[in-house]
Amino acid sequence: MRVGTDIVHVPRLAQQVEELGQDFLARVFTPQELAACAGSVERLAARWAAKEAVIKALGWELRDVALTDIEVTGEGRPRVVLHTTGAVLDVSLSHDGEYAIAVVVAV
Repeated sequence: MRVGTDIVHVPRLAQQVEELGQDFLARVFTPQELAACAGSVERLAARWAAKEAVIKALGWELRDVALTDIEVTGEGRPRVVLHTTGAVLDVSLSHDGEYAIAVVVAV
């Protein structure tokens, strides 16, 4: 079992989105993730944290994987789908105020 965690400062992500715009969003998030977040920077930050947590949990296995190949899916209980392998990982997302956090468990 491997675990990864990450925390994101929401205002920093908001600044990146403002400065880099749609090109940045399309490079990091899938269309489904963008639709699910409906413009909520807090929700985007939680998904960014999940992607980073996946990379921390799986490390070298993801060296050539694009961030859009790591997708947070699901209504209610979120999951992470790795589009390169079809693997599905458990993830816990949370955001409060200026911070968003994610924890990923890979078995």
